[in-house]
Amino acid sequence: MIELSEEILLLSHKHKKKCFAFFSPAGGEGVTYICHKLASILSSHKNTAIFCAQQHPGGDTCDEGQCLDTILQNSDIVLVDSSGFLRSPGNPENFDFYDCGVLVIKAGVTRRELAKETLKRLKRHEIRIIGTVLNNSKRVIPNFVYRIIS
Repeated sequence: MIELSEEILLLSHKHKKKCFAFFSPAGGEGVTYICHKLASILSSHKNTAIFCAQQHPGGDTCDEGQCLDTILQNSDIVLVDSSGFLRSPGNPENFDFYDCGVLVIKAGVTRRELAKETLKRLKRHEIRIIGTVLNNSKRVIPNFVYRIIS
């Protein structure tokens, strides 16, 4: 999680990327948790205003693109929770606002075919994927072995 937060900070400060969308194929993979955890980590940095937005399927009371545009103007980094992408991809007009995407999958839950289909659709919308979060993974090798190797 720390590595991903550092990557986001680097992209936002050096390359002027602001809007990062977090996608999961079906929902239930922990996208909301990841977004809020990253927002907490990123907000500890000085002069960094973080906004964690949740994309609502089927629209909102305001035009989503207009709301996202306003949020982007008032925040340094915006993290968008786009869980359940295959069930409800949201408003394609919002995709123009996304600078980068992160795929969130859950160990033992997310099917490979669904993850591949999600990536294929994101490529079709020209959303650049900067990484993948494997949520809820279990290490097969005990932690003490990792410490010895390091």
